[in-house]
Amino acid sequence: NAADGGAGFSEEWYSLENVKTGRIKLAIEYARLVPDDGPTQTDQNVEKADPVQSKSGHEYGNLVIRVVGASKIPTSILGKPNPYVTVYYSSYVGDNRRRTRHIPGSCEPDFDEDFLFKERIAVDRSKQEDKEISVTIKSDNVGSNSTIGQAALKLKDVLDTPGTFTL
Repeated sequence: NAADGGAGFSEEWYSLENVKTGRIKLAIEYARLVPDDGPTQTDQNVEKADPVQSKSGHEYGNLVIRVVGASKIPTSILGKPNPYVTVYYSSYVGDNRRRTRHIPGSCEPDFDEDFLFKERIAVDRSKQEDKEISVTIKSDNVGSNSTIGQAALKLKDVLDTPGTFTL
């Protein structure tokens, strides 16, 4: 898995669910921290609470999710959307929700924004958690924040191959 090689990268288009058209492009990278960085205080607290999960069974690193852009976002009766993206990911340090800026009046927005999540990946693939990365495109037209579409992927699938991601 990517934790074995220390890094992985993928850039893919994902179709949006629950909408006739629309795609979102994500670039996802996992980079293992160098051993000198060691566990954070949160890591140490987690391991004290659950001594069965020793540090030797995990790689610590950064998961970077880049929201590159979107394509073919549908219009509504209000016209072109003012899209923005929310990214939700539950890492071992807690739940994280991040949001891009909105792009006024665009069905083909370029966001190009990175979100960093601290992560602990089980070295043994069979022990990796089946965590989900959830991405939702919304529009803030006329004061409402309506959902346009969403996509979801499993972290376990992302970390499938050393040095690369298969999605």
